Amino acid sequence: MRINFKDAKRMTDFESVRSYIQTMDIAQQKAVHVEDVEDEKHNFSAILNMDKVVSIVTDQYQLVQNKDAFNYATDVMELAFKDEPISAQIIETPRRAFMTIVLEDRTIKPADGHDIKVGYRFTNGYDKFTPFGGSLFMLRQVCSNGAVRLIANDSITVKHVGEKDVISKLSVEFEQLLKRAMPEALTLINNAIKTKVEKYVDFLVDVGYSARMIEEVESRLIEWEPNGEYSRWQIYDAITRFWSEKYDARKIDPMVYYYRLNEATKILNK
Repeated sequence: MRINFKDAKRMTDFESVRSYIQTMDIAQQKAVHVEDVEDEKHNFSAILNMDKVVSIVTDQYQLVQNKDAFNYATDVMELAFKDEPISAQIIETPRRAFMTIVLEDRTIKPADGHDIKVGYRFTNGYDKFTPFGGSLFMLRQVCSNGAVRLIANDSITVKHVGEKDVISKLSVEFEQLLKRAMPEALTLINNAIKTKVEKYVDFLVDVGYSARMIEEVESRLIEWEPNGEYSRWQIYDAITRFWSEKYDARKIDPMVYYYRLNEATKILNK
């Protein structure tokens, strides 16, 4: 399933976010018999959402509704940032849901004129692989593909399997995240803006890019800076444009696309 972030519901206050969350679909968990599987320790059930079977899980799986997960995240965010203007968006698919909340007053304005937004992204899913989680992110407005730079050190995830109470475990970790995340993130972002990257080709070779792929990335860089001096942001933008064009043309599958986008964020730490 392709995820089109252009179809996301957009909101500008916590009240609107909470109202929209109440309209989100409710997933169901129904017992099923799985043929050719001998497992006396576990019972199996199907997770259904939007009239689709999205996964088959064991009785160790704890179903956490998207609306419950995002209601909790919204409550915590409003408590922490109730006096700040926000913009938010939510998108649902049968398997996964995403919510982003941008803190508008925390916008960074570098000299190149391309604002950097800072906020939090939340995910939840029913595909038995997607945990309930949250992460601080930064998004440079010049990017045309909607990709965000998740800050790995400032993220939390709670699996649906093996946890007695997913929401309770998340509450403790998320409150700790809010206390430490923003100061660390602003330092990291400013360092990324200021640093110039001269030798990025070695990175691309190390992660498996062919000579032809590197040429295609370079061609997108030259569109911005013919003199050959690039910031790490420009390199990151060129890489994500390269993969986004392949994805839009259906030349790669979604798993490869998201793997490559995540891989590209490593250029910002070099």
